[in-house]
Amino acid sequence: MVSSNKFGALTIVLFFTAIGCSSISEDGKEWTETPEAAGDEALQVKDDSGELGTTAQALTMAPNKACSCSTGSVRDTLLVSDSWTRTMCRDYCVVLGTTHSQVMCILTSNWSLGSNSAVSQIPSQPLTNCGW
Repeated sequence: MVSSNKFGALTIVLFFTAIGCSSISEDGKEWTETPEAAGDEALQVKDDSGELGTTAQALTMAPNKACSCSTGSVRDTLLVSDSWTRTMCRDYCVVLGTTHSQVMCILTSNWSLGSNSAVSQIPSQPLTNCGW
């Protein structure tokens, strides 16, 4: 049986803060202070105040895995690493307190969705599977 945690979203925010999301500036834009810190895919940018920083490109090439959590008409979709499993997606949705989970693949020219499953079940693989 899967139980819901109403403090799950707060737990996730605190988790990401604890693992080093210090690259997010006070205005909420993601950046790092040096090009070396951002790696090869860094772009130099200036924010609204004219401060120079760098940003890394987040979505570089397909296929990409995504985990989507929903309750009614509210949906939250997260791009995830290749190491994520369908069980991890379902567990993430449980922590958010949603009722359904769905895995998907974002491909070069289209996308593929698994069925929207209740969080009491593991979501099904998309028809075109990108490693789920």
